[in-house]
Parts: sequence; structure tokens; C-alpha cells
Amino acid sequence: MISDHVDVRPFVGVIGLGNLGLPVARRLQTCGFRTVGYDARSGVRGSALDLDVVESVQEVVESSDVVLILVGNAGQCADVIAQIVATPPGGNSPKAGVAHLRTVVLMSTVGPDAVARLADPLLDRGIEVLDVPVSGGADAAREGRLALMTGGPTASVERVRPWLATLGTVTPVGLLGAGQLVKLANQIVFFGTQAVLQEALDLVGTASIERAALMEVLSGGTADCWSVRNPDFLLETARAYDKADLAPQLRPWHKDLAQARQVAQDRSVDVPVVQAVSEVFGDRLDARARA
Repeated sequence: MISDHVDVRPFVGVIGLGNLGLPVARRLQTCGFRTVGYDARSGVRGSALDLDVVESVQEVVESSDVVLILVGNAGQCADVIAQIVATPPGGNSPKAGVAHLRTVVLMSTVGPDAVARLADPLLDRGIEVLDVPVSGGADAAREGRLALMTGGPTASVERVRPWLATLGTVTPVGLLGAGQLVKLANQIVFFGTQAVLQEALDLVGTASIERAALMEVLSGGTADCWSVRNPDFLLETARAYDKADLAPQLRPWHKDLAQARQVAQDRSVDVPVVQAVSEVFGDRLDARARA
């Protein structure tokens, strides 16, 4: 039986309690949603003491109307989805029967082509799938200021939009997979800007010019942008990833730029600047964060 909460205030499961998943889960809980969380890493599960954390994907499925997936890559998404599909109707865990899974929201950045492959087994089970990668970082997740790039059928997007908006600004961008393509465009602009900003800071650092003076000029002129107003955002993120022992290949400045290059190649789009940034920026950022 579908819970009465499906359309207004669904029971929500969050799979992946990392740098972004954990603040997303906490935000939903703070906004009054009954939220359960799961992470494959036992240490992460043990540290999320303020959440209702369960021990398996099956328990999430059996206690959620909606499941948000925020894991590191397409392979991890595929593993989670296989476990969702393998969960028997009705279930047998202590939480079985609390809710009825109707929607899976893919929030990981996996690329537009992967989304179609990942969605198929869920659609075959009658579970609708939305493609909703996000931008903004952990602080924006905690405060409900994320940008949510939403791909999927219009009716499905509009049905979940009221509660999804508790996480930030929901922007429908097209059909399934469109959210992923827009997210890659966002990452190209963001990491490209961050790359040249760091080089500009290095250049000015060779002279006796105060960094604060430079940033005031940049933020007051044609160079103004979010990166200029938040110049240390990625350094802080990289340090958080180091603390969490997140492998470099799972960090977005490596993973997402590699995806962007591959998607561009598949579509015969020439992206020499993206190629240059992807080859140097990630390693430089990781090294700078550890200096």
C-alpha cells in the first residue's frame, strides 16, 4: 500500500552519506521529512548519529517512498540499483510496509549516457527515475541553497518539485539525461574559472600586492563571479576529501572533467580548453590543498 505521504511529504531514503549526501539527509530531516540513510562504509554509518541510519539498501527501499542516490560514480550507482531491484515486494525487514518505493532520484554525476542504462532496470520495475545532479556544495545543501538540474518527465518533475525545493532551486532542463548534461556544463565553467583564478593569484603573488586588494578589484569588475567571491571553496573541499580519504578519481575535478571530455568526444564537440584544464587542474588542486 502506498503511504499517504507520497505526494506531499514522502518518506525519503538517502543512499550515500558522504560530503554531499549527509547534509542533504540532514536538511530533509530538519525540514520535517522522515528520513533514513545508508552508506556502504560502516564508519560513515556510525558517524551519522543524528540520523536514522539503516544497515542495508533493502531497509532503505522498504521504508521509503523516494530514494535519493548520492554515491561516487556510475559503478556504485549500478550496484545500489541492483540491490534496489533485488529487494522483494513486501520485504522482510523490520521496516517493511512503512512505505512503497515509487521514485528514485539520481543525484550523482554519472553522465547522460549512463543515466539511461541505470534507469532501465528501475523503469522495468515500475519505479520512476529522475535525473537531478546538484551544484553548490555541502554548505548549500545544509542551508537549502543547492542548484538542482532536473531531468525527467514533466509530470514526475512537477510532482516531486514542492518537496525537492527544500534542498534549493529546482530547474527542469529536459528529459532524463538532460540534468547530467547541464551538470557537466556547470562543471566545465566552474573548474575552468577556478583553474585560471588560481593562476591569476599565483601571478599577483609574485609582487607585493595584497590578496584582498586583488579580490576587491576582481569582484567589482568584469571578472566578478561566484568563484571570485569564494576563492577557497575548492581548497576547503579538497581538504575535506583528504580527511575522508576519498580517492582522487572520485573527486569531481577529476571525475566530472573526464566525463565532460568523453561526452564531448562522443558528440564530436571540440573542447581543447576542457582537455587542458582536466589534464592539470585536479592534480594541482589536490597538491595545493596539502601544502
